[in-house]
Amino acid sequence: MVAFALGVMPGTDMVAAADVIAGETGDVRAIPRLPARGIMSDAVGATCALLPDAPVAAGPRSWQLEARPQLITRRLWDQAERDLDLLEAEWGSSGFTVQVAALGPWSLAAQVELPNGHLAVTDPGALHDLTEIVTYGLAEHASRLRRRFHGEVNIQVNEPLLAALNRGEIAGTNDFDVLRPIPAKELGERLHYVFESLPGRRLLGSGSRPLFDVARIAQPDAIIVPQSALVGGELLDGCAATLDAGIGVSLGCVTLGNDVDDARDVAIQIAQLFDELCMDRAIIPELVDVTNAREFTSGDLVSVARALACARVADEILVRDVGDL
Repeated sequence: MVAFALGVMPGTDMVAAADVIAGETGDVRAIPRLPARGIMSDAVGATCALLPDAPVAAGPRSWQLEARPQLITRRLWDQAERDLDLLEAEWGSSGFTVQVAALGPWSLAAQVELPNGHLAVTDPGALHDLTEIVTYGLAEHASRLRRRFHGEVNIQVNEPLLAALNRGEIAGTNDFDVLRPIPAKELGERLHYVFESLPGRRLLGSGSRPLFDVARIAQPDAIIVPQSALVGGELLDGCAATLDAGIGVSLGCVTLGNDVDDARDVAIQIAQLFDELCMDRAIIPELVDVTNAREFTSGDLVSVARALACARVADEILVRDVGDL
């Protein structure tokens, strides 16, 4: 059981963000992503920066895949390398765990266009190629991080569009570009291929509408879920079945405005959730992590530090006192 940050941080100062993450979640240090820096730090840009075989350009509607690296592709690679240099200078390389986040193949393919203007997710060949590129690219990037920081690497595969893809809610680039609903089995099997090919601890970022049936097919080590999303019998049953399958749940419990004074209440809420699931609290230290409920896209780093401190202390309380809460 650990506390960690999802990675997205406010502001444009990489060193300051890294200092907060090291100070409040020292055992697991998420590589910060700073969307306020602009398009090269949005989710797609930051992901493609890790994938040498996915050259992109900024198109009129979205990022667009290209046959060869463009100027902005090289700028993405250069920014990612500079960021890692700053993190190494700030954190050192003392054997802590580094956590890197990137979009998975489904959500990436649903947000990038092919040269013909269609979303990559509509083209089976392009989707296959992107899946291979993401899998190979993340595995290679994890190896580079291990060499740089001399510690373990967790890989957080974010799929915020899974539920929308499952329900057929993704709009194409024109009226004739209709995206069919994608069954949970198909979503899960592609992700299972990714996860079984990746080293280290692998986490699935599920977005605000978790699909536990997809997670059980995909078989990550843990699924990241906002605790507030666990409402209603279907989701609670899905969460319990996922835990029964040995897949951990990283609960998004803290938000801006929380601080260490709220940590015990957060820990109690997690313990009570397991009572509601009719599951033994004793498995919490083995299968549950504590993280932030939403990405820190706003606010300031002081507020973020307080929220992460709340997560860290709640984690400590659960490890120490889970049976007495």
